Amino acid sequence: MARNPSNEQGLPVNPGGTLDPSHVVGRDELITELWARLQRQSLVITSERRLGKTSIIKKMSAAAPTDILAFYRDVEGLNSPVQFVECIAQDIEQTLRQNRTASEGFRNLFKSLGGIEIGGVIRLPEAAQAHWQDALGMLFTELHTRNPDKTFVFFWDEVPWMLQKIHRQQGEEQAIALLDGLRQHRQSFPRLRMVYTGSIGLHHVVSTLQNTGYINEPVNDMYTVDLQPLTQEKATELARRLMRGKGISGADLAATALSVATLSDGLPFVIHHLVDGMAHGSLADPQRVPTLLDALLVDDHNRLDLQHYDTRLDAYYGKERAGLAREILDLLARHDAPVSISEVLNGLPSLLHSGDRPALQSEALRTLMRLLQRDHYLHQLPGTSTLQFRFPMMQRWWTLYRGLP
Repeated sequence: MARNPSNEQGLPVNPGGTLDPSHVVGRDELITELWARLQRQSLVITSERRLGKTSIIKKMSAAAPTDILAFYRDVEGLNSPVQFVECIAQDIEQTLRQNRTASEGFRNLFKSLGGIEIGGVIRLPEAAQAHWQDALGMLFTELHTRNPDKTFVFFWDEVPWMLQKIHRQQGEEQAIALLDGLRQHRQSFPRLRMVYTGSIGLHHVVSTLQNTGYINEPVNDMYTVDLQPLTQEKATELARRLMRGKGISGADLAATALSVATLSDGLPFVIHHLVDGMAHGSLADPQRVPTLLDALLVDDHNRLDLQHYDTRLDAYYGKERAGLAREILDLLARHDAPVSISEVLNGLPSLLHSGDRPALQSEALRTLMRLLQRDHYLHQLPGTSTLQFRFPMMQRWWTLYRGLP
């Protein structure tokens, strides 16, 4: 049956805040696909920031099928494998708490491993911390033994950030041990699934470790999902429902919602901000939407956090390659139409001024362009050798931010 927009429930505008799972719009089909995929294997969900990864996995963990035990944890703030294992123990215990016998059995198991409780929080004492890998395996074993009819899905948000911190603070050996250990457990326990999400690409973390001699592929048994923006239909629905929630009405409501959906490139975070900029109880006006967007793009408070797209280049690629990446983005930002890879190679200022373009340098630039695609800056049009910005809004912002003619 076709949806009747006039019967839609309004939604509260919440730019950047934590959404109630019932307020996540336009992701039901994707969530169904993700659950189907999880029947077979674990997942890595990647996307640009603010596309709704966290909202999606929170909604999934809050409404998991009856044959699944789901656990959600934001691991961004963790900086050691020990902390990670302690969090897993806490999450398992909290989920099993509804079954008193299972919960007590789990606590007894953890205490047998040397675990202790401080203020109701499970901790590994210092003497047992060196054996975190054994503790992790025993936790998964206990979970499987006590729940023979369940599949277990651990949703871990911002895994790359955690791995970066472990690498910096605990050393590469600990980061490698955790990555390899989790892969081993996925293969050892047939009903265990893991979902990693991250806006910083996991490939950057693995690449850093491989530069130190690490040769494994720790997620090649997992299926990678590249999260896409909302379709125009779903983005329009979200904009319309947010405007209704803010009391915005009038004959131009549908046209205004469509304008918001189009100019936001289907990014839910931007849609929330655009509607947030509309006066409460005002009349819908599609002509105002471009003005609202332009104000956000040059906002002194950086509410869309767009400057991150520039500052992270140095961390991703190193200072020299970051300079070349900016030249590539500058070149493409000046063109309304897609640009061929050969035009990019022939048009970079640093190469033009050097008077020398060895084949090795060209190959390095091709690799850099592929990384810019993987990191959601650029998009190669299917069946062509042409590139363009992945998001038109990002191209507009980059032009303004860089002061390009």
